[in-house]
Amino acid sequence: MSHQLVRFFFCLLLLITLMSIQPQHGPLLAAASPAARPQSFGPPLTAYSYNVAGAPALAPWPAATYPFYAYNVSAERSAAEAYIDPAFQLQMIRLRSQLLASAARHNHREWTGMTDEQFATVMAAQLYFEYNSTLAQRSNLGRTLTPLYQEAQDVANRVGMGNFSVWPANLRPSVALSLLRGEMPYINRRNRAAVILYPITISGSQLQLAMQRHAGWEPALSAVANEIADPELAIEYLAANFEIATYRARFDWAPISWITFAGWHNRGLASPGAIVEHPELATILSNIERYFPAAIKLIYVPPTPAFQREMLTQ
Repeated sequence: MSHQLVRFFFCLLLLITLMSIQPQHGPLLAAASPAARPQSFGPPLTAYSYNVAGAPALAPWPAATYPFYAYNVSAERSAAEAYIDPAFQLQMIRLRSQLLASAARHNHREWTGMTDEQFATVMAAQLYFEYNSTLAQRSNLGRTLTPLYQEAQDVANRVGMGNFSVWPANLRPSVALSLLRGEMPYINRRNRAAVILYPITISGSQLQLAMQRHAGWEPALSAVANEIADPELAIEYLAANFEIATYRARFDWAPISWITFAGWHNRGLASPGAIVEHPELATILSNIERYFPAAIKLIYVPPTPAFQREMLTQ
């Protein structure tokens, strides 16, 4: 396929997609302090407890609105329902064991305060959000175009025409390459971009093995895109990105919660003070939050295989 044909195909899909999107605006959340509210109203919920049948009771997790409320910042929250594509749900069921394995490798329980199952739950919610949100929530046409839009970006990455996000983890190849290097980016005291290296291991990555064997060698972004397009490796990369978020939160002396991981994965921000400076994150966080019941059910209450009994003929 020529570059011109790929470019035309991608632009056409992007144009159709933009035409199909209908803007949705949720209610404005006025994150004022309790003293500034009328006495007849209380502050918004700061934590949620999720009760899923068959799953153990989890300790309350911070609500998506809590950082904005705590910093007295107004933010718009999405009112979209949590849509899950049936085909993607089947894929998530098949990937459940990989979610748990990657969580066990990258979750620092002493710092995150999460069990591996809780860490895997946050990863699952992030994956649900990345695949099912935005276009998939807009309309039936948007749900139809989502796989084509993702495929167009994947083709552009493979032929070296871009650095577009790759599903299912919605990672850019450049970010994935940074994870292969073990880099934690930050801004130093001179207000310049810098990195700190950590021993991040991407289990199953052939590219990282090649980088370790051949000093100074780095893969092309198209090769990285091919690797993170593999669903099992994508989960491993996502867990590694969450691990980097853990290091960055500790570097920033910031509390660690699911909001840390979501803020880092979507905007490269780990501390609440930095997150509330980006009001669009209120919508992203509230959308991710809507997928927690489904994620909890996936991790803690996996579906049992169904077998159909038939009489054997003699």
